[in-house]
Amino acid sequence: MQKLDKVALAQSISFLLVAGAIGCGDDSKPATKLDGGVDHPSDVATMDTGRADTPSSLDVTKPDVPEQEDTAMLDTPPSQDTDEPALDTGPLDTAGTLDGVVQDVAQTLDTSAGEVSTVDGARATTTATITFELANMGTQTVFLRSECWMPITVTSLADGASYTNQSYCMCNCADSTCMAQVVCGVCAPPSGIPLEPGKTKNISWTARKSTFQKKAGPAGEFECVAHAPIATGDYEAAVVVYPTEADAAAESNGKTVEHSFVLGTSDATVVVPVP
Repeated sequence: MQKLDKVALAQSISFLLVAGAIGCGDDSKPATKLDGGVDHPSDVATMDTGRADTPSSLDVTKPDVPEQEDTAMLDTPPSQDTDEPALDTGPLDTAGTLDGVVQDVAQTLDTSAGEVSTVDGARATTTATITFELANMGTQTVFLRSECWMPITVTSLADGASYTNQSYCMCNCADSTCMAQVVCGVCAPPSGIPLEPGKTKNISWTARKSTFQKKAGPAGEFECVAHAPIATGDYEAAVVVYPTEADAAAESNGKTVEHSFVLGTSDATVVVPVP
């Protein structure tokens, strides 16, 4: 009997200890010892919360980036469109400038060439004085003939009429002082005038046609020279050059140098290259 009471008492105490442990003890899980006995709490709830925050932060950042990129891409095309009209305007302005230059040059060339003016279809006439500047472009001296003047002949390319720069020992019929025959001195003998390499020599010529007329004066009738203008247009000047002074005086071994020009209504200088 005593033996049974002891066994019952031991079972009761064990029951009470188990019940007490269940009712009053901490229901948290025991710490797990890892890596040499260091306690690592195994709080699953805390770890889950940290992981959940990370995706939420990433989701908020990602929508903002596309919105900024879309705005920048939309702004770029208008800037490119604005630059294109500026490029188109440049070539148009340049072409206008080029067109103005071409027109000005053409007008200048026409004026300097002595454009022939007409009245009712007729060619204009002129008594302009032309200075022919003979320029020796060679390496040897040539000679021009002199016989009171250095002769040059100008021929019209339109009708073949020729005019010279010959001087006459008589007065101009149109002058009021031309009342008698003029007495002239004797010209020097014909000679040669040197034209050295790189040098120039001028010969003057007046555009006119000269004819001889009779005129009555206090001392009786006498002869005078009358001048008339000639037509403007294309002409050719011709001058003879000689290799030596003796050839120039004798008018031998001469070479004719020709040069075309346009005769206008104004005085002008025409350069004649002498080879």
